[in-house]
Amino acid sequence: MEDQPVRKDDPASIYRFILDRELGNQGFFAWGFLDRETLEETITASKADQAALSRYGIEHTESVAVVALRYGEGAFAPPLWASEKTRESGSVTVQIARFARANWYGEILARLKVAVTGLIGSTSAMGLSIPPSKTWKRLSNSALPERALALAAGLGALGKNGLLIAKPRGGGEASSAVLLGLLLCPVSLGVAEKAVPLSAPCGPCRRCLDACPTKALSGEGRDFSRELCLQNWTARDLNPPPVVERSLGTILYGCDSCLKACPYFTIDPLARTELGKLGPELPADFFSGRNGPGD
Repeated sequence: MEDQPVRKDDPASIYRFILDRELGNQGFFAWGFLDRETLEETITASKADQAALSRYGIEHTESVAVVALRYGEGAFAPPLWASEKTRESGSVTVQIARFARANWYGEILARLKVAVTGLIGSTSAMGLSIPPSKTWKRLSNSALPERALALAAGLGALGKNGLLIAKPRGGGEASSAVLLGLLLCPVSLGVAEKAVPLSAPCGPCRRCLDACPTKALSGEGRDFSRELCLQNWTARDLNPPPVVERSLGTILYGCDSCLKACPYFTIDPLARTELGKLGPELPADFFSGRNGPGD
């Protein structure tokens, strides 16, 4: 989505200009803005959960900033307790998908908070009245249709695995190694244009479809079998169907088989966070209840 020109007599234009700068300063890979009308249209089309809309205070939202943060390999050292338990027991280790090897969702929220603080500070210094920080709702991994909102904001396109392939804000190579966040803004950012739809980026490529161990992907974007998706079952405390159980192996949480096979899966070698660092594997004994922190 193209930025509108800044008008000094238009607070919305100034808010958008400063927020755009602050999001860039926080190192987001891609971002875009939605006005109230487009937000409502996207939510309606996505059939979003009404309870979630009320919980997040959508009725007080005038505009939205949609952001994508590119994560890294996650080759962090394990927590101290995990290192000790692995050495003590010679434990078998279980694997964690790259996006979950640290709290990247928390990192998104933290960076959005800094961006809002910068926006409020800059606008206040200009003598503009702006709502306090607590009224700017920061969300990530929420019940809102984040991918649909990202598409509406012009962040990229869906791959055949149904995940976003994001185009960087400043230009450059696209990446599917991103997680999404939302900033629900209590002020208008004056964004009225519609994002230009992007063409499908995958072409004849079907690497993600072939890489899925349970054949959960159909190749039709969002249309996939949740009952066959390993990621879905690692987040549920239920017994999976046999085909899923056979494929889980030593996976503890997440599955990035389709992402690893994707030509657009370019992680950020400089990605940094201090939040919830787990690393790529943990001792299985801890999760069986036989060996936990403090035992």
